[in-house]
Amino acid sequence: QSSKRIKPLVLAEFLPFRLFALTYHFSQRLQRVYSDEYGLTRTEWRILAVLAQTPGISAREVADLGLLDKVAVSRAVAQLLQREILTRESDQRDKRRSVLSLTDEGVTLYSQVAPAVRKVEQTVLAGLSKAELEQIDSTINELSERLTADLR
Repeated sequence: QSSKRIKPLVLAEFLPFRLFALTYHFSQRLQRVYSDEYGLTRTEWRILAVLAQTPGISAREVADLGLLDKVAVSRAVAQLLQREILTRESDQRDKRRSVLSLTDEGVTLYSQVAPAVRKVEQTVLAGLSKAELEQIDSTINELSERLTADLR
């Protein structure tokens, strides 16, 4: 054994872990809404949210925009197609490519789930001042910029 003692990394003080834990707990809270109340998986919910914002895109683009695993998206898309929440059509510009959109039923489902998850977000953030919320937003934007700058 080495006589040098390694200072342990305390996860509770390590920012990446703290951010993961925050996201994990927030996700658990949100899951009670989209899963328990509306029968959606996390991936299905995120697909709906992406397509509500950006309809008519491919499953690969949904995965990229929703930060989702492509295999999980493929499985979830199959389920959502079967439940008639999504449609898949050939892209008008490139017939080899298919694009996804919400059906009327999908739009209705999204319009029910979105306000419910927003309410959870508002409940969690309720005690923070406008200045604190602006600081959080600014900090997240700055960290995101630093972490994704080398991806461009």
